[in-house]
Amino acid sequence: MPNRNNWRPFYFNGNQAWGMCDTRADWERIVLATAHGWGETVQHTVNRMLQAHQNKHPREYMDFGLYNEYTGSFTLGAFAASRGMDLTIR
Repeated sequence: MPNRNNWRPFYFNGNQAWGMCDTRADWERIVLATAHGWGETVQHTVNRMLQAHQNKHPREYMDFGLYNEYTGSFTLGAFAASRGMDLTIR
């Protein structure tokens, strides 16, 4: 079951915001900036961001994004689920 305390750092590269998500606060900052930029609800934005794919070029950290070079088979949602991470924003 997802848990807000099972945090694992990852990088997110989106159109509106990007950066290392070392903490839940980092993730929330990127989600809120993206939702604002897209003019969407936070929940809809999170749902779209969870579909972001992994960068096909390995790095020392998990790297997900919305650009064309992010073509790996692993999505941010799958990464979170496999680690029991809760990426919802309340």
